[in-house]
Parts: sequence; structure tokens; C-alpha cells
Amino acid sequence: MNLRILNREFKHPDDGWYQIEAKGFHPAVAEDGTKVLQVIDDKAIKRIVNRFNTDADAGKLSHGREMLIDHEHFKDDKSKETVAYGWASKLRATPDGSGIDVYKPWTATGQKAVDGGDYRFSSTEYVGPTKTVFESVSPEEVPTAIRNRYRDYEFLRPLQLTGLSLTNDPNNKGARALTILNRGSEQRVIRITNFAASCEPADSQQNNNQGQKMKSVCTLLGLSADADESSVHAAVTKLQNRVTTLEPLDKTNTELKNRNTELEGEQCDALMDAHGLDADKEKARREKIKPVLLGLKNRAERKSFLAECCPVAAPAAPRAAGTQVKLHNRDTNAPGAGGGANVEVEDSRAATKIMNRANEIRRDSKNQISLATAVRMAQRELETA
Repeated sequence: MNLRILNREFKHPDDGWYQIEAKGFHPAVAEDGTKVLQVIDDKAIKRIVNRFNTDADAGKLSHGREMLIDHEHFKDDKSKETVAYGWASKLRATPDGSGIDVYKPWTATGQKAVDGGDYRFSSTEYVGPTKTVFESVSPEEVPTAIRNRYRDYEFLRPLQLTGLSLTNDPNNKGARALTILNRGSEQRVIRITNFAASCEPADSQQNNNQGQKMKSVCTLLGLSADADESSVHAAVTKLQNRVTTLEPLDKTNTELKNRNTELEGEQCDALMDAHGLDADKEKARREKIKPVLLGLKNRAERKSFLAECCPVAAPAAPRAAGTQVKLHNRDTNAPGAGGGANVEVEDSRAATKIMNRANEIRRDSKNQISLATAVRMAQRELETA
């Protein structure tokens, strides 16, 4: 069977500036395992942009006056190709203050990849020791809510962009896509307004047109095409009454669902507390485990899953002072404790995928395999896929 694929057109920004970094607080894990919160604020944006443009003018970038744009950070792996998808030579602070832009960098290969939508996002790279590529950020410079959420993170402000790569899975969420996806769509809206006005005669042609419209409306209301005005009014009133009746029911249903979700969340938190997953030290791990627990049927299954699949980890050793920090802002690993709304959505999707696969495994085994074992098998399959 031949399937028709929806045509898509990827439109480039009119001014030629592409956003590569988003302002905000971005959690990541350095190569040595240190959990780092990257502080991309006005100060960081100004320092990164000024340093890059100054180095470009002086020929001090990775390739003189230009910086290579690869894909998926392959340039850092000697076994991978280093095809140039672009050459960055000029940065600016995004006019609306939302991040950092690069100006028209694409090669023929990169242009083709971006035109066709093979790649829609970029991944910044900051590699080097503190005081050169980073500076420490005092807790007072970070909002209280962010500081409380990332208590066991090291706060660092990037000062120098050392690499740029095309990816579809950036760790630093929030940047606009390199191209805007336009999709053709059509919606038909039937608007029922004032029937008395719509039925007033003007001339014979207008009367015919109005008659045809009224027949269509009558049919949509479940009436005969020749139904009179009073019947139409009664049908519309009936619909309005149904909406009025359903609205409070919908509200009550939503409130009950929200309360049930809240209670189940509290139960999961309590079970993880009892299991020994510290709410502060194990926050990142808890946030990944919680969606899986919520997908289980009841307290017994959740408790069994924790016992079989979630050994309590020993506390990580502190990072030695003065060691080099290396951050690739492509989301290959979960960045510690969450990462804002977008990371929470990704964790939820991953948990759903694990549970769906686990249920398939149980069905294939005719329920001979326990749910906890099936979840563990599904995790291993998805990790190695």
C-alpha cells in the first residue's frame, strides 16, 4: 500500500540569524561525573559573544577566524567523520534577550541537512578549566527556587564557546528551532448565530442561498432538512443545555483526576523515602523512577519494583578542585536532577515507553514473568537499542 507523506517546508529566519543557545539554567553532567548547573544569563551571553567575536577577528578560533560546526559532536571522536556542516564566524545576543545567535554559517552539506529538516537544533559545547571557559556562580546570584532544586549541583557560568554541533536532542532546552516547520492545514468552522436575521428575505437569489444554508444547519443538528425555525431553536437550546450540564461535570472529573494523581505521587514519594532514596541527595534518580512507579497498578507493585530494580546508591565522591570540566550540551544522558519542564516531559515519555514494552514482555510470557522483572528487561532493551 502506498502512503502519501505530508509535504513539509522548513523556513529559515529572514535575517539570517539562527539561535544556538537559550537563556536560563541548564543542568548537565561533566565528563568526570560532576553535576553542573550552567547559568546562561545576560552576563554569560555578553561574555560568550564578545569573546567569540574578538577571537574571530584575531584568528584565534578553532580554525582561525571560523569555528567548525559538526554533527553530534563527532569531532571529539577520532573514529568518527568530521564533515563540516557549517563554519561559525559571528555571534550576537538575540535581540529579545532569549539567548545567542550565529549568522549564516551553513556549508552545502549543512544547508541541505537544515533545509530538509534532518537537523533542527544545535548543541553548544564548553570545554576547559574554570577561570578560562567557566566561572563559579555564587548561590546569591541564583533564584531561590532554582537554588533549592539543584542543591547538590555546582553552579558555573560559561564564558567561552568552544564547539558547536547540529543535533536533534540538545540538553540545553529552550532555543528556537533552526528552521520553522510550516504545515498546511485547513479547518472548517460552522458558526450558528442569529437565525432570525439569517432568514430575512432580500431577493430571490438570497432567499435560495439562505435556504440551502438552513438545510445544512438542520441536517447537522439531526433534524430533517425542512425543519422549521422553532425546531432549530429547540435543538440549539438542547445543545446549549447539554454544554451547561457537562461543564461542571468536566470540572469535577478534572479535579478528581488531579487529586488522584497528587495522592499517587505522594504515595510514590513515601515509598522512595522508605526505600532509602534520599529526597535531597537522590533527587535526580527519584525524578526518573517516579514516572515508572506511577505507571504501576498499586502500592504492592511499586514496592516490589523498588526492591528488585532500585538499589540504593552510595553517595558520590566530591570532585577534586582544579580539575577540567567538559560539557557537551546534547542530551545523550539524563542531566542529573531534571532540567525544567522539557526534561520532565522526556522522562515521562521514557517511563511510558518502558512500561509499554514491559507489558508486551509479560503478555508474550503469558504473565509468567513478574512486572518488576519485565520492567528491568525493558530498560535493558531500550538502553541498548
